[in-house]
Amino acid sequence: MAVAGPAFAADGHIGKPAAAAGATVNQGGTQIRGSVDAPKINAAKSSDDGKMALVGWTESGKNIDHFKVYQDGRVVDPDVKADVPDHVFKGLKPGVKYTFGVSAVDKGGIESDRSTVDVTTAPEAPKIVGANSSPDGKADVITWRESPVALKGVDHFNVYQDGKKVGQSPANGTSHVFEGLKPGTKYTFGVTAVDKQGTESTRSTTDATTTGGVKVKFEKTGDWGTGYQENVTITNNGDKTIDGWKLAFDMGKGNAVSSLWDGVLVSPKNSNHVVATNPATYDTSIAPGQSCTIGFVASGTSDGMSHVTVNGQDVVVDQ
Repeated sequence: MAVAGPAFAADGHIGKPAAAAGATVNQGGTQIRGSVDAPKINAAKSSDDGKMALVGWTESGKNIDHFKVYQDGRVVDPDVKADVPDHVFKGLKPGVKYTFGVSAVDKGGIESDRSTVDVTTAPEAPKIVGANSSPDGKADVITWRESPVALKGVDHFNVYQDGKKVGQSPANGTSHVFEGLKPGTKYTFGVTAVDKQGTESTRSTTDATTTGGVKVKFEKTGDWGTGYQENVTITNNGDKTIDGWKLAFDMGKGNAVSSLWDGVLVSPKNSNHVVATNPATYDTSIAPGQSCTIGFVASGTSDGMSHVTVNGQDVVVDQ
């Protein structure tokens, strides 16, 4: 398990070591009195991303020449300076158990016994692969993917909204629904993996803006090759009345609106960027659960609309 200890310091070390007593070591089958004992490990901590670990120790005598550090029984640095009280192990895999060790070598070349500690690196951060707002803008679901290796050690996932933990998902979970949101509002959603020892991974985040509680449906009602006719229905799925509406969207290159009814065309007729507003005398507002429809005739070939907004807010588009 990950042993509690101090976080990585700016210089990569954890502080000044304390003195210890001498030791007797075995060398060549003969008991020889060495001048240093095995260092005492006083800290072992995985980095948040699980790719490094810090192991610290106290010195074991005044006659230390250097330290040796080990990873899973293999020497990874045979000559750590005597005044260095820790070592950073790099190139590790998240969610994996390692055995780290350290010994002291005195000025006569005699190596002490080895002190060891087991550390399970922090789990890998989940990768967010989707964020989708509900049509009414009051909920959002994020989905994530976790590596098979990391999944073996995951106990649960923590989920965050604007930096605050708001819930958990089980180890086999791949999504979370955030509820009670405001339509047309930007949120930052996050997720972390937590292993069985309680070590939490780094946080993956994504920014998402909920829909404005509005759905816009494009429906072609006629097509004669060089032009077409289309109806556009604006539906208010929110909980507040839309008091005056302005619809904007981009048409494909070569398309242009030539006439429009049940609304007022604000943009130039020869532009493929279309802006239309409500008429002055009717359909000026859209109550919750209600819709209004406009129609237009355009030149060109209908190939889908993009960048669709109502009153400057992104909407759910059906076409």
